[in-house]
Amino acid sequence: MVVAIRADLAQGRSTKVTDEDPLIACVGGRTRHQIENLDPSTTYFVSVFAIARDRRAGSLLASGSVRPRTSTAKRLLENMPYRADIRSKSVFYFKGTIGSPLWVSLSTCGGSVDVEVLVKGKKIYAASKIDRFLKFSVEASSSIQETSDEGSVQFDSSSEEAKMRYVIRVLPSLADQEAVGIELTASSARSGISAPELSEAGVRELRPLRSCHTIDVAYLPAINHEGDVIKYCTVARETGIGDQHSCASTKRSSKVCINHVQRPPSRAIAQKLSGLKAGTRYAIQVTASSKGATVPYKTLIAETNVVCK
Repeated sequence: MVVAIRADLAQGRSTKVTDEDPLIACVGGRTRHQIENLDPSTTYFVSVFAIARDRRAGSLLASGSVRPRTSTAKRLLENMPYRADIRSKSVFYFKGTIGSPLWVSLSTCGGSVDVEVLVKGKKIYAASKIDRFLKFSVEASSSIQETSDEGSVQFDSSSEEAKMRYVIRVLPSLADQEAVGIELTASSARSGISAPELSEAGVRELRPLRSCHTIDVAYLPAINHEGDVIKYCTVARETGIGDQHSCASTKRSSKVCINHVQRPPSRAIAQKLSGLKAGTRYAIQVTASSKGATVPYKTLIAETNVVCK
């Protein structure tokens, strides 16, 4: 099928494919147009023409062929965290700027994951058994201009920045593992992704303060080089012996969030989790976030008292 795009009369920002062949779309003075309702089994030949306003002269600007993708990959937006529970391989894609590195941050909860980054089918990065948090940057060795979306074709003007399509695959490290909670963030900004740096001390329980309905925890503050305020969230979820827990689980029992101006690294932050069940085992997850990624501390397992005094 042939699709011709004419830059003379405007007919809207997108055109749906019909049985008409060739299909002609007029886009006026715009330099971007989307063709929708494409058949993944069909190859489309696209030509872009410029026609004078009096329609007495015209020229061919660009032409090419394309077959729409059938991928169900989820698109990541610039520096926008994506949160989900995954049970099998999940595929994402991000359109970055050619010449700038891709920055990725990946937080996990309830298990470990493996990650791969591909460009045009070629693997350019891989890491396995990621537990809690990983931040990395990668840059493709060759420039590939990417101008198509899922189920559509786009021709971009030369004034727009060329885009590089990165495919990111994430899957649980263990085949029999239950759902793993992830937070995935991607960015092509030269400054990268802002992420707090955590202390190795982790989260400790203040056991003398434990009761049948409350658990008190303390942890050393994170360091953020991009700003002064860090948001800390502490979540308690019921868990059995040997059970894994998921960050997006609906079994959440208590959550407390606070904003803290950065303080000396040696001064601990204390939080009380209330409204818990007596004699119940909890997985307690503390996360630190600023304007960029969320970074989790190592999960603490604690149990409330059986008898209330």
